[in-house]
Amino acid sequence: MSVRFVVDSGADLTAAERQALGVDLVPLRVIFPEGEYLDGVDITPQEFYEKMAAHRTLPTTSMASAYDFETVLAPIMDRGEEAVVLTISGKLSGTVQSAHIAAESWPGRVFVVDSLNITAGIRIQLEYGMRLAREGLAGAEIAQRIEAAQQNVRLTAVLDTLENLKKGGRISPAVAFAGGVLGIKPVVRVHDGQVDILGKARGMRHGWEQLAQAVRDQGDIDFSMPAYLAYTGTDRRVVDDFLAVADGQWGGKLSALPVCHAGSCIGTHAGPGVVAVCCYAKDTAL
Repeated sequence: MSVRFVVDSGADLTAAERQALGVDLVPLRVIFPEGEYLDGVDITPQEFYEKMAAHRTLPTTSMASAYDFETVLAPIMDRGEEAVVLTISGKLSGTVQSAHIAAESWPGRVFVVDSLNITAGIRIQLEYGMRLAREGLAGAEIAQRIEAAQQNVRLTAVLDTLENLKKGGRISPAVAFAGGVLGIKPVVRVHDGQVDILGKARGMRHGWEQLAQAVRDQGDIDFSMPAYLAYTGTDRRVVDDFLAVADGQWGGKLSALPVCHAGSCIGTHAGPGVVAVCCYAKDTAL
């Protein structure tokens, strides 16, 4: 029985990438004052950041429903396939619960994995799962192996602005103002499905240096496993600027990694100008 993979739009795959990989999408919703969009279907990351910049208030995102998952899963089940569903962290969205509800209609054939991650942190788990499928593993074992390897998944990032955190009520205007005056750039990671602050840098160059150090501190990158760089905003040159500071520390290997343009799920809260390294660490054998 062949295995089909399903992701929500928190994975930030483009339509072309989904088609090339043979992956199905369950989109979350992005809500602006003028209307609602299906994330990754009606609105691209580029369009999302342009719209966000044009509004004084932040957009909101809405989780996918069980019906949304059922609509995508039904044709897969009709073809006699299994499905592995990878969702955005259940500690950041209720989408994974919707996926579990939908999976109950096809017991033993739909396997839901809470990625405990966001954006390219989901993508690297997807690509690992697809590698296992090519090796002939069935859906249940693929899901188990993805979950077992999550202890080694790392998403570490540096934020360029505190404005979105202020607008979202996550920090006070006074803290945001002081941070802006001082040029504070938070360095964060996704740990156990949630976002933790690792440090605060003065200026973006120091932020990139701290990001590189934070990645190394969490274990050497396993370049035999899927890895990505990710960014938010409309200008991909932030990735090049980070590579100019950090790439030599990994023998130039970072510059060979694919780049993910992260959209609404991370961009709403983190704002533009984020650079992230998404990888598996070497410290535990997979």
